[in-house]
Amino acid sequence: MLLPAVNWVAVGICLILGVVSGSLWFNPKTFFPMWWRAIGKSANDQPGSGQQMGIVYGLTFVALGMQALGSALLLGLLFPDGYTVMQAVSVGVLVWAGAIAPTALVNTLFAGHQLRAWVITTSNHVLNACFLRLFLRLCSKSRNGIGDGYPGCNVCSFVLIHADPRDVMYRYMMRQRCAAYQSVRAVC
Repeated sequence: MLLPAVNWVAVGICLILGVVSGSLWFNPKTFFPMWWRAIGKSANDQPGSGQQMGIVYGLTFVALGMQALGSALLLGLLFPDGYTVMQAVSVGVLVWAGAIAPTALVNTLFAGHQLRAWVITTSNHVLNACFLRLFLRLCSKSRNGIGDGYPGCNVCSFVLIHADPRDVMYRYMMRQRCAAYQSVRAVC
């Protein structure tokens, strides 16, 4: 069986989006303090003490890259002719509910952490699972006419669907979209 084509730029951007999402989610001004207490740490404990943080961040980056690549491959295998936004998000939720959340729950329970830690952690995971697949959808071959079947047009189509037709940017993008469509049709 042949593997589907992978948009490596989209996978790379998904990797960066995953890092940004985790950084915002576990920021000291968001969920980090609640999560820190839920895993049994006190305010006096220093995050990363006794660990080699270069390895921690490096392996986190590798894991996010594997998730982004795996998402691209899974979506490409499930929907070789392209997929809708709803299909992309549904696959994200199913992967989260069927693999990520149960595994994280078992790890949380055996580590002796509070269930609140699991809720905070897996909430970030479901956000990433859906958001990364949504981004991959916006960078993929289209389906049902949105994007007119050529890569790169889906982001424009997404904006166009939600834009006000009286807007100058909308009219400019429509002209660009039509010109790009005509050039692709001429090649085909």
